[in-house]
Amino acid sequence: MNRKPVGADAYDEKWIASAWGERANEAFLKQEMDHPRPRVMRAMELTAIEAGQTVLDIACGRGEVPALAAEKGAFAIGIDFSAASLAFAAEVKVSRCERFGSGTMELIRADACCLPFADASFDRITLLDIVEHLVPMQL
Repeated sequence: MNRKPVGADAYDEKWIASAWGERANEAFLKQEMDHPRPRVMRAMELTAIEAGQTVLDIACGRGEVPALAAEKGAFAIGIDFSAASLAFAAEVKVSRCERFGSGTMELIRADACCLPFADASFDRITLLDIVEHLVPMQL
């Protein structure tokens, strides 16, 4: 099977609503949901992010991991190639920024297969919920 990569435009506002659910997205924006999804919570435990570290979240989607890292005091960068995902993540950044303390959250539109960073630029890198969106040649 010779599958082609999916274009960024496939991940629009409709996809965002279907991926996490409109109610869950609204709750996340309004800070009604203080505890991340179980797999995100586990990833945060495993990465042991600390204040002052630099963190990259590849395919950040709605910005959950960069926001949580910034809340721990990290300099967090979330990348995604979907403009709609980054727009939602920017809303998350605004709605949760008072919780960042000394941390910051930046968002960059980039392709996970061609990262715009020098080697060894980050203390921690997360990569959640992306493998299923890539074709074998990208993996």
